[in-house]
Order: sequence, then structure tokens, then C-alpha cells
Amino acid sequence: MKKLEDKIIKKIFVMETKNTFLSFLARIVLFTIFGFLIVVFGQATIEIFKEQRTFDLLNLFNEDIEIIKRYFLDVIYTFYQETPKIVFILLVVSLFLFLFLIWITFKKRHSIINRIKSLFRFWTHK
Repeated sequence: MKKLEDKIIKKIFVMETKNTFLSFLARIVLFTIFGFLIVVFGQATIEIFKEQRTFDLLNLFNEDIEIIKRYFLDVIYTFYQETPKIVFILLVVSLFLFLFLIWITFKKRHSIINRIKSLFRFWTHK
């Protein structure tokens, strides 16, 4: 009976090891994909702003406070008009998903760490 219990426990730990490894691998792949998308869409947005010379509007903020107060909303509206909408939406969605993945991982960190520790103990002490 003891051998049967050991076989069942070993199968359960093998299954848990696979699940933990696949979960860890999936998180790494998702972090990489969303990080890459953030860089690509952010770079595309910045390049479009450079091409349109939108950043030249920021020279306005070197002026007096009164000029900044007067033209602040105009500058914001100009940035809004010249922003590539689809690329910017993709950037925001990628950033949101990346931050959501970080939040979920941070929230489950104790469970993940305990699972890895118990699997490590099982495989090294037998």
C-alpha cells in the first residue's frame, strides 16, 4: 500500500511541477511580449511626434508663467490632435496589460514562492 501511495504522490508532484513550470514560462513570455509591444508602440509614437515636430511646442514652457497659463490648454489640444490614435491606443492597452500582469504576479507571489519551495524540497530530499 505504501508503494501505491508513493506512486500517487510522485505523479501529483510531477503534475504540479509541470503546471508550475508552464505557469512560470507563460508569465515570462507575456512579460516579454508586452514589454516589447510597449517599446515598439512608444518608439513609434515618439518618432511620429519628432517627424511632425510636435515637441517644439514644449519650448513654450521656457517662457513666463503667464504665457504658460494662457497657452497650456492649446498645447494639450495640439498634442491630442497630432497623436496617432491607433498606435497610442495600442500603447495604452499594452501598458495596461503589462501593469495588470505585474499586479497579478505581485498579488500571487507568496503562493508561487511556497509552491516552488515545496517542489524543490520534494525533488531534492528523495
